[in-house]
Amino acid sequence: MFRVDSRFEIHIPPFLYDEEPPLRQFQVVEHCFNVPLWYVRVLPRITAEDDFQQWHCFLVVRAKDAIDILASQLWEGVKVHVLLPEYMTASGSMALTRCTSLWECETLQKSGRLVWLFETDLGSFVDPEFDELEPSQFKKRAMRWQMTSE
Repeated sequence: MFRVDSRFEIHIPPFLYDEEPPLRQFQVVEHCFNVPLWYVRVLPRITAEDDFQQWHCFLVVRAKDAIDILASQLWEGVKVHVLLPEYMTASGSMALTRCTSLWECETLQKSGRLVWLFETDLGSFVDPEFDELEPSQFKKRAMRWQMTSE
């Protein structure tokens, strides 16, 4: 979850928006919980000759939200990084790492509850929403995203 303060809102004149509904933009947001912070960069495919191609960057706090962005359309390029909080790293300090894959898993008990596992350069982690689970308590069901070679 992110917290915003109206003092940091960026006011953009309505004529600069296309036909999409205006989104509110802020210079400063607060990351409220001590959970991984996902940095998802996507490069849309160019659909028209005069389109300008640029990377879109999203910050989310759940693996499921990252999956939703990645699956929302076919992207020409994708880069996913995760800022891991101190309690998830061996070093005891925050670490930014590249995500290499995202897995949909299910628990072996509790009627197959959905769990998200993400693999990084620093190891494999369960989305903290399910932090009470050990890897032996769930099985991989389907890979939902995998990094392609750069």
